[in-house]
Amino acid sequence: MLEYNITTRRKDKGYQYIVSYKNEDGEWKQKSKQGFKLDRDAKAAAQKRVRKLEEEVESKKKIREEYKGKTFKEFKKMFIRHVSLHREGNTIHNYDTAFAAFDSLDDKAMIEIEPADIQECVDKMIEKGLKSSTILTYLGKIKAAFKYAVSPFGMIDESPVKDITVKKDKEKKEKRALTESERDDLLSKITDETYYMISMIAVKCGLREGEILGITTDIINFKTHMLHLHQQWKKLKTKDGYKYGFGALKSKKSYRDVHMAKDVEDELKQYMKCHPIGIDGRIFALTNLSGISGALSNAYKKAEYNDISLHNLRHTYATLLIQNGLDFETVAKLIGDNVKQVEETYAHVNRDMMKNAIAVIDRV
Repeated sequence: MLEYNITTRRKDKGYQYIVSYKNEDGEWKQKSKQGFKLDRDAKAAAQKRVRKLEEEVESKKKIREEYKGKTFKEFKKMFIRHVSLHREGNTIHNYDTAFAAFDSLDDKAMIEIEPADIQECVDKMIEKGLKSSTILTYLGKIKAAFKYAVSPFGMIDESPVKDITVKKDKEKKEKRALTESERDDLLSKITDETYYMISMIAVKCGLREGEILGITTDIINFKTHMLHLHQQWKKLKTKDGYKYGFGALKSKKSYRDVHMAKDVEDELKQYMKCHPIGIDGRIFALTNLSGISGALSNAYKKAEYNDISLHNLRHTYATLLIQNGLDFETVAKLIGDNVKQVEETYAHVNRDMMKNAIAVIDRV
């Protein structure tokens, strides 16, 4: 039975009821409503509210009992099934990866998991040599999952992901950007035609890997010299696991038109003449993103650029634009990012430009 009491009072030319009750956790809560003409109307409405509250509390108690013995492994399945209805496949994959880092909790009941258990998992990751940024990413995903376990699932009263210590990396490496001469030298040394074309689009148009692999014939407009980006090639969640296919871009700002320089356009035309276009209209008939990233990095190593990835080429594009006087807002639009992110990422470029300016001033 629900413990409760009802009080009514005059308020704002009418009557108000206040229902004080004990919820399923034994905490006293209140519900109120006003605007009733008569006191008896307020009392009748309060009784209806009590009946509704009784149903809600009983329902939550049943759910709590049902979930009482659920293990972390069982919760993961429930959570992924729930999130799959609302998120992209890439996000689901990221949750799966994060959960795998905490698999030592699999057989533990959700209500028994404590902050010390989470900390132990984190400590093991540190011992394995994982970067703090990676650990913090995993921890963020787990924290979001446990938040669902509290509400709406009602499995636990409080998240155990709190007061967790993560050892910070000693120093944060700045992203490597190529100079113009290095950029041209790297491109000249890539022998595979597909890898060359992908690299050229990344370094001279600033596209992300998924955006490049998602290029179809309808995206390319040789008349206006533009790439009209509206999709990317990405990992999608299916009933049986994952598959690669077309999906939405990273954010609203990623939907953009990007200008093709003449050399990019000429090379792309030549590439399309020599390589068959897929049934789906894709220019690059490659599938697995992680496999392609590795293959490209190997191609760059053969060209004696050991510390370069495809992402560094996109970074080079933005850096060279800023070095040549383009403002942050315009660069953000071109690479499909927000201005704040660009300002934070490329602040060092401005500092270097200022140093050069000071040196010029000193000379003249």
